[in-house]
Amino acid sequence: MDNEKNRMNLNNSFRNTQKQINNKKHICLYPNCNKTAVDSHSQQRKRSLLSIAKNNKVYALNADLGHSYDFKTDEFKISYKLTGIRLASTFKGFCEEHESIFKVFEENGLNIEEKEHIYYLHYRTLMYGYSKIRKEIERANQDNEQSIKTYSNIDTESINKNRINNLKQNLVNQKSESDIVIKHIENKDEDFLSWISVELPTNIGISSSFSSVLSDYDSNGHNPTFTFDILPDINSTIIIIAWLKIYDNQAKWILDLANKDFEFLVNYFAFYLSEDICINPELYDSSIDIQNAVKEIGHIIDPLFFEKNPIKRIIKV
Repeated sequence: MDNEKNRMNLNNSFRNTQKQINNKKHICLYPNCNKTAVDSHSQQRKRSLLSIAKNNKVYALNADLGHSYDFKTDEFKISYKLTGIRLASTFKGFCEEHESIFKVFEENGLNIEEKEHIYYLHYRTLMYGYSKIRKEIERANQDNEQSIKTYSNIDTESINKNRINNLKQNLVNQKSESDIVIKHIENKDEDFLSWISVELPTNIGISSSFSSVLSDYDSNGHNPTFTFDILPDINSTIIIIAWLKIYDNQAKWILDLANKDFEFLVNYFAFYLSEDICINPELYDSSIDIQNAVKEIGHIIDPLFFEKNPIKRIIKV
């Protein structure tokens, strides 16, 4: 089998994988709920996304594997495309009943003075992060089967097995942490969360939501997590970075960097770490810096990337 035919088979595999993932049903992520999950939004459709949309569309990552892989060049291409706000930033999250718990901050907009608003936002962003890891596992399992068929002379099974095991551990960590958060919320506990929040007096044309590891594993083998959210509204934008208070020591680097250069931190998280960033079409089309930043994945494979390529300060804080 020649290389081009191999690549064509791989492209077909990616398309089939994407179709299976899109059609797969999941149960609600809320603890002890067995109802079917609907398409939840990591970013509120009728407020954050609508406030930055043009003709009800925003630029968002094209996460379709089949369209991202070019079998002729054997390359993956990061692309952003105009996406209707009904479909942008969606994930198989909660059933209709538990989707409604986020009305606490969605109905009238998030108020950074209301702790409960931030608690629920943090929980939703954690669950969005969980769903992304789950999707990566589904992709890896499907890709492994096709890779073995296509590249039988390479030990792809061992490579993917290690990757899947790491993803599964991350999934356990994310679920464990989200269970802690929702238990605190249900018990109406206070002061279990730490966060940094800033409200800007303008809509910056960008909405974002993601979670990532806060530090190395703690003494219990858990990998702490933080969440990052940008919530634009008609005449304002709220930026929040949050984590469990028990991980304040691990979050010291965030606090130090925020005190030293919060603008750098926000741009680093929004454009170089978040895959779930939605952008106003006019802003995207007019900014080469934004187009280049959101497509840049060099930092993933090159630890010295940011020494060679300074982060663009696109968001002014």
